[in-house]
Amino acid sequence: MPLVAFRVLEVEGHPASALSAYEYAEHGVQALIAGLTELAGTCAWPEEKLLAVAASFEPFMATGYPSPEGVWIIEWVATLPDFRGRGLIHQLLLDILQIGKREGFTTAQIGYLLGNVAARSAYKAAGFRWLEDYLHPDFEAAFGTPGLARMQRSLG
Repeated sequence: MPLVAFRVLEVEGHPASALSAYEYAEHGVQALIAGLTELAGTCAWPEEKLLAVAASFEPFMATGYPSPEGVWIIEWVATLPDFRGRGLIHQLLLDILQIGKREGFTTAQIGYLLGNVAARSAYKAAGFRWLEDYLHPDFEAAFGTPGLARMQRSLG
């Protein structure tokens, strides 16, 4: 299932909220690294810049946060501050979950930074349930929070 979906929700003609979803085997970290490597070559990045970008993934990878194959992975969820509290993420989640179901996925996964109560509440309202936290001191040093929480839900 070589699918990637991006959704942007506009309010009065202005981008307000967005998210993306993909299947890990086809579009996960390895595809991201390949794309960054290609971009670096196209833009003639010095090797130091490419190494710095690659190193920025290390704290995340240190947590051991899984992205199982065959699961509809939802990431990069965000709403601009002026548009928060309007249920925009809920609308986007319902849309992206329908896309995943239509494409034949049976499970969706989403994560959030520990301490992000608003994200946890929004995901719970969309039917996700907490599975596990992933902690690492390198992640906390890089991002100011001890780790990530992982949630999943059925698309059946």
